[in-house]
Amino acid sequence: GVARAAGRWITFLADDDWWEGTGHLGALAQALDGGDVLAYGSGVMVMVETGTTLGYAAAADWQTVRRDNTILVSSMAYPRALHASHGFFDPSLPYYWDWDWYLRLAAAKVPFVAAPTTAARITCHPGSVSSSVHTAARRANLDVMRAKHGLGEIELKNHLTIAVERQ
Repeated sequence: GVARAAGRWITFLADDDWWEGTGHLGALAQALDGGDVLAYGSGVMVMVETGTTLGYAAAADWQTVRRDNTILVSSMAYPRALHASHGFFDPSLPYYWDWDWYLRLAAAKVPFVAAPTTAARITCHPGSVSSSVHTAARRANLDVMRAKHGLGEIELKNHLTIAVERQ
């Protein structure tokens, strides 16, 4: 899909998430006015089974993305032109294609810019990609990515785990 995209910027919305409010795309666009950057916002984790929510304060830079996948894919945007110089997503990484992309951008020193917005509501439910149902596959994918990027030992987490750690 990204290879066929014709717009100036790329952003994603996972099928079980939604964008928050009406101003988040404008905030991301304003952050993207800086050129070749990856802009991201914060989010809200929504536990479907209980209806409770938990804020997700996003924070990412070249060092933090080597330890954790701290950017919510449904809260970020970047210029489509970055794919011309940094390639497309790695199809061998179905669980961590986004984190792999952030790591490649970090290695190239592409700036990560926090937009002042709560951009996305992330749905947490037992069948989601980051749920415990997929732990073994996620671990295998993480090990491939760690080897690819020369990362050290990384604890297997999801965004809900990271949100709870930051409370």
